[in-house]
Amino acid sequence: MSLTIVENFISRFPAKKMFFLFICLSYLFITIGINENRHKAFDIAAAMAIFCLISEKADFKKIIKESYWFIILLIYILFNPSYLLNNGSFGLGDATFVLRAFGSFCLGLCAQLYMPKLWKFCVLLLPVSVAILFVKALVFGYGPSDAIGSRLFLNMTQAPNLLAFVTVSGIIYLICLRYNVIEAIKQKFYAHLFFLTLYGLLFSVLLLTQARASLLGLFGCFVYWLVCYKRKILSVFAITLLIMGVGYVSMPNNFERFKDFTITNITENTNQFLSSRLTIWEISLKIVKNNLVFGVTDSKKAYSDFISDKEKMKQLTYKIYIDNNLDNNFTNNTPHNIFIAMLFYYGLIGLLLFLAMAFQSIRAAVLSDNKLFISIFIFFGLTGLTDYFFEVIHGVVIYFFTFGVMIADKSQG
Repeated sequence: MSLTIVENFISRFPAKKMFFLFICLSYLFITIGINENRHKAFDIAAAMAIFCLISEKADFKKIIKESYWFIILLIYILFNPSYLLNNGSFGLGDATFVLRAFGSFCLGLCAQLYMPKLWKFCVLLLPVSVAILFVKALVFGYGPSDAIGSRLFLNMTQAPNLLAFVTVSGIIYLICLRYNVIEAIKQKFYAHLFFLTLYGLLFSVLLLTQARASLLGLFGCFVYWLVCYKRKILSVFAITLLIMGVGYVSMPNNFERFKDFTITNITENTNQFLSSRLTIWEISLKIVKNNLVFGVTDSKKAYSDFISDKEKMKQLTYKIYIDNNLDNNFTNNTPHNIFIAMLFYYGLIGLLLFLAMAFQSIRAAVLSDNKLFISIFIFFGLTGLTDYFFEVIHGVVIYFFTFGVMIADKSQG
């Protein structure tokens, strides 16, 4: 009796359909979910992906050949010697980051190897979901949890910068995958209209977050898209300029964070413009001097010890421009730069392994002409100059999922 039930279930819900369902759920819960249990869908999807890769007998030799620096980096982070050297006990490093990165990587591999058409529709749920929540806020009004001052963040994310990051990731999916999806739709005119409208909503969200780093990252992608897509991207570029013009005229207060962007202010008052990023970078680099090889184990304690030392604070080159409580701003902070963060958390060895992984991955993407990963790489590289999005699960999932897709695509070629 029980075997019959199992067989009927498998016949109705084959493994690939169930896996596709879990990919959809994981993306929705990870990127826009506000429930604390949102990670569970992702964990199940990642476990299923690993099971599919093993059962379908993926060509692991080719996969490892194209991503060995990534694997070495994860092993190093997991067994980072800094724990043993700093407190005399063995620790598993940043195990959460390793599991999320490896799980996302396996999801991307499995998606491209076994369902190359389905996953493209799946990830487009991200921009659609952001747009729906934005339209809901427009129709029913912004709630107290939808904005900080004049900066939008909606109740799906913890901060405007994170909403901007998720939104630009959705835009990248939208631009790079739009033609793959449109080709499958008979009424192509309406499909183009839908995608352009969706882009307009997403870019409006980005402007309302007033996140300068994400906007810079998106414009970096536009430079790349203008080269590879040429005329196909002009309609999107025109809508971008139109929304920026209308926004500046109708909501000038929302552009206050951008109005000081002049050469004079950059040279004379860079730290204030960057929200004390230079102070954060200087403190991080001074702390890591004593942990240069393997990195800092307890970052919160390291920041707290540094800012409580008045002599060290007096020696800082850059003035602090944050008005709120200093302890809360710095002890709960990150280095706000992806390269300094890798050096800070994982030491010189970790930074070199990360750079080796980055070089290997972008080389593979260029050789396979994987525009999606190249765009994600450009975006992370530019926003990473002033932010560290691997600190949140959104950044880990989005980057390493597309990394896995690219590696699978390259290994197939």
